[in-house]
Amino acid sequence: MSDQKVSEIADLLLDILPLLGKKLISPAEAVRDTNLNPTQFFILLTLNDHGKRATTEIGKKLSILKSNVSPLINGLLEQGYVERSHSEKDRRVIYIDITQKGRDFIRTRKQKMQEKVRNELTFLEEDDRNKLEEAVNVVHTILSKMK
Repeated sequence: MSDQKVSEIADLLLDILPLLGKKLISPAEAVRDTNLNPTQFFILLTLNDHGKRATTEIGKKLSILKSNVSPLINGLLEQGYVERSHSEKDRRVIYIDITQKGRDFIRTRKQKMQEKVRNELTFLEEDDRNKLEEAVNVVHTILSKMK
């Protein structure tokens, strides 16, 4: 694939991101009326979906600078959404796991977000909803293959 084509794909992907936030749901909207910021929400989503993780792994997975991970985690700890433990093999390794309170929070927020997205999708014609479903499945499959 040519560099020009790769650039065009990159531009299209970057154009889609703001549209998702405007037309469906933005990360800021997901945490509205909470004490969390969007990054903390994504940390909780990651822990909810993938289970206990080392702090370094959380940072890498979400592209968070090492120096920012601890303050974000500390905020989640203070609110009781996560718990911290040390590796038995290497005490320097710190694991973070989501608590039941954190799981309940994510479940409630996901339900609200899904309801909003469902409402927005009802305005589309059935043919457009089918095309969108197909496109989202393809994008999801391809992005899941990326490192």
